[in-house]
Amino acid sequence: AADGTGDGASKLALVSTSLDPTAGFTLWTSLIGFTLLGIGSYGTDQDLAQRMLTCRTTREGSRSVLMGIGLGIPAVAMFLCVGLALWIFYRHPEMLGSHAPDGPPHTDLKVFLEFILEELPSGMRGAMFAGIFAAGLSSINSAINAMSSTFVGDVYRRARPGCDEAHYLRVGRSGVVAFGALLAVFALACIEMRDGQDLISFALGVMTFAYSGLVGVFLCVLLLGRGSARSVIAALLVGFAIVWALQPWFVTVLFGAAPAGASFAELPLPHRIAAFDFTWKFTFAVAVTTVVCALGGRARPEAVHA
Repeated sequence: AADGTGDGASKLALVSTSLDPTAGFTLWTSLIGFTLLGIGSYGTDQDLAQRMLTCRTTREGSRSVLMGIGLGIPAVAMFLCVGLALWIFYRHPEMLGSHAPDGPPHTDLKVFLEFILEELPSGMRGAMFAGIFAAGLSSINSAINAMSSTFVGDVYRRARPGCDEAHYLRVGRSGVVAFGALLAVFALACIEMRDGQDLISFALGVMTFAYSGLVGVFLCVLLLGRGSARSVIAALLVGFAIVWALQPWFVTVLFGAAPAGASFAELPLPHRIAAFDFTWKFTFAVAVTTVVCALGGRARPEAVHA
């Protein structure tokens, strides 16, 4: 089943072995880039790592991670089926007869919302929006709470030791508000940064701003046993800077717009590198930050096993 865009891609293809560096979600990006992204999520991200800390043993923590991944498979499969059904609904109305929609959605980004608003009955429409808002809040709440908890535990307690727990609780609540406002500002900035990317790739690509340095430090300390306070901070800054510098919009600011209608091979080198899929840019950033962190020398044993 062609996707209707003229590239001949199939919506039912499960594995892509394409070697095109601009292609996302291939076998190679999954084995390399998404493996590193998973290490960042489950190994360094406080949002997920704090859940493992509630387990009594390391075995239970490992089991919880595997169970979480396993339970996520049917959820992802359900979303894929919904997306495929929506694609058929809007791209191939001839298959629906009298139930065909009046026209295609205004943008692919709003296709699900438009389907809910225009095609579902009012009662189900309200239930769907309630579910969407509940899912959104459950995800963002845990992230904001993790950011505030990390700030209080790793920064504020060290700067202001000896305060009572009620004081730290108030600071944590204030941190939730502050980080929520910060994320809102960043979300508004992301509207301009998206630059035509599909939403999933863009959302995952935004995570690499922080993950590039974190994963590099994590792998360096865990596998090489190297790193110091200064090299860790340097690695975090370098990782952020690399991902920032490889953004297509930033390359356009520095070197001007790419030639109109140029193929990938015809693009100037900076634009060609910026056109790589985010997983390859992320992999490069992780490799560089690992080296930067290793320049700090041999890490203390207590730091490696902390």
